[in-house]
Amino acid sequence: SDENLTKGDSDDSLVSQKSVGFLSLYRYASTSERTHLAFSIIMALGASTIMPLFLVVGGNAIESFNPKNSENDIIDKIKGDTLKFVYLGIAAWILNYFWMSGFMMIGQSVAQKIRVRYYQAMLDQDIEYFDKNSPSELATKMALQVETIQNGIGEKAGKFIFQVGMFVAGLAVAFYKGPRLCAICVASTPFILVAMHFFIRSLSIVIPRNKLAYMKAGGVAEEALNSIKTVTAFGRQDFVE
Repeated sequence: SDENLTKGDSDDSLVSQKSVGFLSLYRYASTSERTHLAFSIIMALGASTIMPLFLVVGGNAIESFNPKNSENDIIDKIKGDTLKFVYLGIAAWILNYFWMSGFMMIGQSVAQKIRVRYYQAMLDQDIEYFDKNSPSELATKMALQVETIQNGIGEKAGKFIFQVGMFVAGLAVAFYKGPRLCAICVASTPFILVAMHFFIRSLSIVIPRNKLAYMKAGGVAEEALNSIKTVTAFGRQDFVE
C-alpha cells in the first residue's frame, strides 16, 4: 500500500528497515512498461554474449598466424575474422543501446510514479508523523530514497543482468575451449565470493548511515536558508554575522 512508502521514516529507519522483494519495486509499472522491461532483459542477455565471442574471434585470429599456414591462408582468415569483429561490434552497439535506454526509461517512469504516491502518502499522515519527522528533511529524504530506487530498478538492474549473462557465457565458452584451465580458474571463485560478501555487507551498513546523516544535514541547511528571509525582514543580518 501507499502507506508503506512513508512507514518507518524515523531517524533510525534507514539503518534498520524491513526489506522487500526486488520485483515488488516494479509493481507501479504499467503493462507496456513491463513488456518493455522483458524486451530490455532479452537485449541485455544478448549483449552479454558479445564479449566472449570477441575473445573467441580474437583467439582464432591469433591462431591464424601459425607458421604452417601459407601467406594467402593467413590473409583469408584475417579478413574473415575482421568481418566478424565488425558484425559483433554493430550487434554490441545495437543491443547495448536498447537495453540501457530501456532500463533507464523504465527506472525514470517508475520513480516518477513513486514520487507522486510518496507525496500523497505523506499528505494522508497524522500530525504525529510530522512531530517525529522534521518537515525540512522530508524533501531531501524523498529525493534520496526515490533516487536509490530509480538507480536500483533502472541502470544498475540492467548492468547486473548484463554482468551475470556475460559471466555465464564466458564460463560456457571457457569450458568449451579449455576445460582444464577453466576448472583451475573456477576453483578460486568461492574465495572471491566470500570476500565480496563481506564487502557488500559492510557497505549495506555504512551507506544507510551516510544517507541518514546527509538527510539530517539537508534538513538543517533547508531550515537555515528558509530563516534568511525572516532574519532579513527584521534587519538583524549584521547581528547574526
